Amino acid sequence: MNFPRTCHRFLPAVSFAVAVFCSSPLAFSQANKVQTPGTAFSVVGRNGTTDDVAGGRRFRAGAFTSLKIVGVLRMPRSSTGVPKIEKVQRLAIHFRTTDRGPRLLSVALCNGASCPFKIGTDISGDFSTRETTDPPHTTGASHANVWTFNPPQSVGSQSTVVLEVQYGGGFDSQVNNGEFVLLSVDAGFPLSFAVDRQTIKDAITVQGVKASPTNIWPNGKAYLFKGAEYVRYDPKADKADPGYPQPIAGNWPGFPPEFAAGVDADVIWNNGKVYFFKGSQYLRYDIASDKVDPGYPVPIAGQWHGLWEDNIDAVVVWPNGKAYFFKGPLYMRYDIAMDQADQGYPQPIKDNWPGFPASFAEGVDRAVMWNNGKAYFFKGNEYIRYDVAADKVDPGYPLPIAGHWPGLWQ
Repeated sequence: MNFPRTCHRFLPAVSFAVAVFCSSPLAFSQANKVQTPGTAFSVVGRNGTTDDVAGGRRFRAGAFTSLKIVGVLRMPRSSTGVPKIEKVQRLAIHFRTTDRGPRLLSVALCNGASCPFKIGTDISGDFSTRETTDPPHTTGASHANVWTFNPPQSVGSQSTVVLEVQYGGGFDSQVNNGEFVLLSVDAGFPLSFAVDRQTIKDAITVQGVKASPTNIWPNGKAYLFKGAEYVRYDPKADKADPGYPQPIAGNWPGFPPEFAAGVDADVIWNNGKVYFFKGSQYLRYDIASDKVDPGYPVPIAGQWHGLWEDNIDAVVVWPNGKAYFFKGPLYMRYDIAMDQADQGYPQPIKDNWPGFPASFAEGVDRAVMWNNGKAYFFKGNEYIRYDVAADKVDPGYPLPIAGHWPGLWQ
C-alpha cells in the first residue's frame, strides 16, 4: 500500500488513542525468524540414504527403521560478527511425507551432547507450509510441528536440532515409499533492544511494512480518539473521512460508559486484539469480530504481570518483542512472549531515551509506531519522531502538531 508523503508522519495523538492493525504477517511476529534449510541436515549412522530434491533433502530408510536426522541450528546474524548465546522462542519443522509414509516422532534441541529439550510428536503428511500446534502454543504436544518455548531456550552457534523419524515398510516394501523430505527448520529469536541494531535495521523498511506496527485496519482506515470522540482517517487521501468526529458511544460495540467517555492508552498485540486502558481497568477488543471480548473490562492488576496497576499514559510495541509502557517520568519494558515486565523496571525516561527533550522526559501523552521504522511521542501540542534503528530522536524535533493533519482536532 502506498501512502501520501505526509502520511509517513504518524497522526496527531495529543489525548488520542490510536487503534492499530498490522496487515503484514511479519509485523507482529515479535521474533527474528531464522531458517535452517533441510539440505543442512544429515543422517546419524548408516541406516539411511539422502539426496537433494526440490525445496529440501529427502531421507530414505529400510523397513521399520528409526532414523535420526541432525543439523546445526542457524543463528541470527550478529552485527559484531561474534557468536553469542541466543534465546530461541519458537520452532517449526517443515517437511512432507506420503499418506502412509514415515512419521516424525520427536524433535530434540541439543547443546553439544546434552539435549535438555525433547518434544514428542506423531505426525506424517504434507507440512511444507502448514503449521499446527496441539494444543496451541504449548510444548510437548503430541500432534504438532510447531512449538513455542516458555521460557525461551538458550542456544549457541553449535546447537543442533535432532529429528527422530520412524519408517514403516520402507522404500523396499509395498507398505509405503519410505520418503521423508525435510524442507526447513524455522526458529524464532526475540530481537534484542539496542544490542543488535543491524538485525533491527534489516527488519525495517521505509516503504514496506516488515517489523513496525501500523495503525491501518483491514478496511484501510485509521481510528483516532480524543475525549469522547473518534475520527476515521483515510491514509490514502491523507485526511479524515467526511462526517467525523463522531461519539465513541454507540459506535464501538461493547465499550462500557467509562471507556466511551475516553481512554488513556491503547496498543495492538500480536493476537489480533487491541487493548484499551482506562484508570485501573482495560478491555480487549477483537479486530475480526469488531467488538469487545466478553468479560471485559477487567482490572490491570493481576493480568499484566509486573506492570503498574493504573493510569497508564502511553504504550508502544517495539520491533524487539517488547512493549514500552509509560507513566509520568518512568517507563517499563514488557516482554510480550513472557507476558511480564522485565526485571529492573520501572526506570526513568531521562537519559534512557536519547534525544528526549526535558518536557518529554517528564512524561508523554501518547506513543505510537508508524510503518517507516519511526516511533512518535506526543506531549501537549508537540511531538517528536524517534528512529528505532538509530535509537534516538530525529533532528529537528519537537514540532507542533497543529496544521499537519487535515480534518483532525487542533
